[in-house]
Amino acid sequence: MDLFLGKRRIIKKIKIADNYLSRLVGLLKNKSSKNSNLYIPACNCIHTYFMKFNIDIIMTDKNGKVVFLKENTKPFQIISCLKAKDTIELEKGSIKKFKIKIGDIIKLKEAIDAKK
Repeated sequence: MDLFLGKRRIIKKIKIADNYLSRLVGLLKNKSSKNSNLYIPACNCIHTYFMKFNIDIIMTDKNGKVVFLKENTKPFQIISCLKAKDTIELEKGSIKKFKIKIGDIIKLKEAIDAKK
């Protein structure tokens, strides 16, 4: 699955944490934020305990609308948003790089054309 901002693919082959173990481990095994991207469905509260790097955090509502953004989140933080349904953890700098803002629509879907 890929992550789209509107109709533009921003992340190719994002990891999905959709079971107990993948949610528990998250990005903890990663040694750097490079290519550390994770989609966590049905999650509106996360922590960055024991992470080795900073990340950007996006939380969306049930329609994929961005309701929360936090750039360059340091380890050992708890982040939550009651309005959120899903959480996306991205490599630090991604929010700025892709110009993501509150109200944008972000969706997880299969890319129709893998060459784009």
